Amino acid sequence: LWRQCNGASVKDTWPNKAPFTISVSGPHDAGNGVSTVELASEGALNVHAVATKANIVIDLLVSYTGNGVDRARQAAADVANQILNKIPG
Repeated sequence: LWRQCNGASVKDTWPNKAPFTISVSGPHDAGNGVSTVELASEGALNVHAVATKANIVIDLLVSYTGNGVDRARQAAADVANQILNKIPG
């Protein structure tokens, strides 16, 4: 399902706020069964990571204010892997 969103732009509008556009990139294989998708807008980058292990689903979102998408993706993968490592099996 995520593959269909790769390269898409989504315009979002909130009440009493200026509309903004979110660019979607991914999915990316972060290794160890972790997949990520980047959601970027002006001044913000969010990385969504998903993984499964032993009938448990990990679904997390990392907000990143720096400039490096690689660092943001790695942060999301690191958090997911720390959780995966605590699951027996």
